[in-house]
Amino acid sequence: MKPVKSPTVVINDQVYSRDGRKRRRETNQYKVIAAAVELIKEGTPVPTAGEVAERADVSERSIFRYFDDVDALLHAAVDSEIDAALTSELVVPAPPAPSTERLSVFVDSRVSLYIALEAIIRSIRVRMAHAPLVAAPWAKVAERLRAQSEALVSHEAPDSEAIDGQVADLVEVLSSCDAYFQLASMRGHDEAVATMEVGLATLLQPA
Repeated sequence: MKPVKSPTVVINDQVYSRDGRKRRRETNQYKVIAAAVELIKEGTPVPTAGEVAERADVSERSIFRYFDDVDALLHAAVDSEIDAALTSELVVPAPPAPSTERLSVFVDSRVSLYIALEAIIRSIRVRMAHAPLVAAPWAKVAERLRAQSEALVSHEAPDSEAIDGQVADLVEVLSSCDAYFQLASMRGHDEAVATMEVGLATLLQPA
């Protein structure tokens, strides 16, 4: 009995159908998403269909065979970049690791994520008021960030169960991407990170 072939094949780490016509469609769709991501990272928060088509070397008309509109394409581009950025866990070292180490790892991991997604965040902000679909993938980031904040609070303030939610809310504000980018614009990266750590230490370990 002949072995049954898988209906898909992996090429350059991408999974495609073995059916030739379907595979061409999937290949072109991947090229279009990759082109949109490139343009966003190069400083065009909301690339047009024409710009994406030119970069992907496909016809503008073909883009709308794969996506209902440009916002649906942007959603796919944003989603792919967020999934790639979230392959690393946002962790918080547990005791007996010293508090300074926990705060440093906490802030560094968040800032690294923000920097990796800086262009994507800009794209989301430009379109979110008019096209919530584009911003929808950020919910995955928000969920991970919240879980990390709650883990930090549980280690740093274990006796504050009654106000854990409020403390975690404040941790989110002090370590948000808005806080980092604003501080970095005023003081540079290193001082922004240090200021966030000081702010969190003041909140979680009051004198």
